[in-house]
Amino acid sequence: MRRIWYLVVGFLVLFGTSLMALTGCGGTDCGEGTVEQDGECVAEGAPDPDDPDDPDDPDEQCESGQVVDNGDCVDGDTLCGANTEYDADSGVCVGTSDEDPVEPVECGPGTELGPNDNECIAVPSGESCGENTAFSEELEQCVPTSDVCNDGTRYDEDSGLCVSDLSCQEGDVVIDGICVGAAHELAANADVEADGNTNPSLDGTPVNLEVKDEGEQTVFTGTIGEPQEYDDVFEQTVDFFRFDANAGDWFEISVQSTGIPNPAFMVVSEDDGEHELDHMSPVGTTRDKARQIVVPEDGSYFITVLPESVISGSSNLIGADDWSYVGTLEKMETPDATEHDFDGGSLEGTLGRLDDNFFYTDAFEAGDQVEIGWDVTPGSADVNLQVWASPTEYLESVRGTGFLEVPESGQLYIIADWTFMTGNFDLNYVIAAEALQPLATDSFTIDDGQAVEISQSNSNFGSSTIQLEVVDDDTDEVVHSGSLATSVSYKGVGLADGDYSVYAWPNSPGQTIDDLELTVTLLSPIEATTFTPPEAGAIAAITQENPTTSTVHAIITNADGDLVADESLSTFGTIYYGAEDDSEHTISYVNFGQEPGEQEVDDLEFSVDFLEAFEVADLSVGADDVGDIVEISQTSDDNSSVGLMVTADGEQIFFDESFGTQGTTTGLVRYIGIEEGEYSVSIFSADEEFDPNDFEVMVDVFSPTPITDFDAVQSGISNDSNHVEQSFYSVELSETTTYDVTLTHAGDGTDESSGWARLMIYGVGGEQLERTHPHIVGGSTTVTFEFEADTPYIIRIGNDETFGAVFDFDYELSFE
Repeated sequence: MRRIWYLVVGFLVLFGTSLMALTGCGGTDCGEGTVEQDGECVAEGAPDPDDPDDPDDPDEQCESGQVVDNGDCVDGDTLCGANTEYDADSGVCVGTSDEDPVEPVECGPGTELGPNDNECIAVPSGESCGENTAFSEELEQCVPTSDVCNDGTRYDEDSGLCVSDLSCQEGDVVIDGICVGAAHELAANADVEADGNTNPSLDGTPVNLEVKDEGEQTVFTGTIGEPQEYDDVFEQTVDFFRFDANAGDWFEISVQSTGIPNPAFMVVSEDDGEHELDHMSPVGTTRDKARQIVVPEDGSYFITVLPESVISGSSNLIGADDWSYVGTLEKMETPDATEHDFDGGSLEGTLGRLDDNFFYTDAFEAGDQVEIGWDVTPGSADVNLQVWASPTEYLESVRGTGFLEVPESGQLYIIADWTFMTGNFDLNYVIAAEALQPLATDSFTIDDGQAVEISQSNSNFGSSTIQLEVVDDDTDEVVHSGSLATSVSYKGVGLADGDYSVYAWPNSPGQTIDDLELTVTLLSPIEATTFTPPEAGAIAAITQENPTTSTVHAIITNADGDLVADESLSTFGTIYYGAEDDSEHTISYVNFGQEPGEQEVDDLEFSVDFLEAFEVADLSVGADDVGDIVEISQTSDDNSSVGLMVTADGEQIFFDESFGTQGTTTGLVRYIGIEEGEYSVSIFSADEEFDPNDFEVMVDVFSPTPITDFDAVQSGISNDSNHVEQSFYSVELSETTTYDVTLTHAGDGTDESSGWARLMIYGVGGEQLERTHPHIVGGSTTVTFEFEADTPYIIRIGNDETFGAVFDFDYELSFE
């Protein structure tokens, strides 16, 4: 929950909120944009309540027809939207409704009606605007009616004039194109009021907002009072309002001042979901704020209200008993999306109201890989291009350039959105999208257990790596997806018989390779020998030797033809295999890197020896231990290499051929307590001098550290070796939640803290669900992972490999 507080006042951190800054307010150290008044920091230009006739008070200086905006006197009509005017009697902008349109003037020969100003304009000789066009004084020519009107207006065919987009009620004010009522009248009839501490990060209770029918406003009000002390620390007053919404819901939100110098608001997701919302009202524009939002997924959302100077970082802690405001939440009818055909060019527009920037395209086919990118000038906004499969099915957001796959509908819905915007100028965008063609394609057919090798070559220096995708044509399953450099190849073993398609995609946005070539080689395994384990659980030591010292890829299949083990095997190299049954097994090999006709290695032989497993320990897993960590370690003065096997009722549960060697003290950590029961721990070795009595094997069962506060940062020290103590955490949530899980390497670079850090996530049964790659030596790495409700998970900090040099590393683990 504290994540929301970080979002709301994140700028405070950047601008050095400290205890010194806290004590400065109320003394002489007021922040930028504020002055000291009666021992408090207040916004510049704020009236002095003890001196209503203060000549420096802008309210006392403004002339008739002017209003105070950000402490300055401005003409009232400068705050009014298109086709509205300032009414000095009421002090608000009065809109022209469609029911009472302006009558157009009559224009004579040689003139045309100016749609925006209702004046007759002299036109060039012979110029006469025809159907669906109107005269543009700015361009001095006839243009399509859709292009002639100023922002916030539309062309009315009946009158020939540009009229307001809006049908505001009399007395309404237009803020950023949204009609809102006079602030004090709204506040007097508010539905709810924020009273006291509503900040959940400070144990407050947010105010719930009812979402009414479309077009009906829910009015809320509150006061941003003086900073309050919580746990001996002064905190900025922020009011929290909560509302529930569904994916694809549209809302208009406004906050107006009834006392606060310049309010602002944010709209954020209450919980971390797959698609979080984090939007801010405009900054540095008018005193009052308004914007539209579209909700990306079902859930609860906060509207947080606070001073703009705090949210923008120009002030520290401020507030006063009369800094009141009124806000509105109004559910909109989902607008109709405007069609755009990207085949005809880019999509251009201006950031602002989202219903003016809602588009759809069917220019692509379902399944197309599309590269989409956009640019905004000037760059004073954090842009957020929302991409939807339908008006209610959110896909992803794009900030800059991204790849996406066209959904089954064959349509993409696009909203040119923004999370942060500053300034009073137009922000113009250009959006381009095109279907990517694979850099290269190929296909192959697997028959009778063949292996496949795929390599690529190109001469594009610096862009040699591509994304390789192998698809099973019968099931449409992607059997392989990953990067492929020119120096390596994909080696596929154990694929089911059938047809496959190969696609080479760009590895990064904008990558082009003109001469990419894929090479697909099918290799038929060469059968070398067979063996039959004496019993299930027997340990086979499979060694290959040949006079040419060739390295081959060994393939072991059981009687059903299922692949049970495969490994690249050099001469005199050994595979240790714990047999799961006593059927006849077949050993075959392929010679990757060689042509199909050059596969066979002369005089290559495989020998199979069965090793005795010696039981050295028992392991008991009780009901309370299920899901805990089982750590097995050994010490010995024996130089033998030993392997480890754990069984239950004769069934192999875990197998590792390199449990320890050369007298080192090693530990192997795995989640083997999958179920409650009794387990047997055995060791084995192919070394002739091996004596199990020389090894002391220890078994320990311990619980991982539970994480309950996801706003807190977990820190500790772990190790980069699979056989040394590492850190484990457990996670279990009551609601399905997606987190960005970040592992930060906090070491100082010395041997004691320079290890290779890796983040891994497991199911409670020990299956590895996520693993960062590559490992990090410094910096950080992040995994986006969906934690399902009421499902235990285990997070491991360390490495699942063994290194010659073993180092610790300091780390920090955080969730967002």
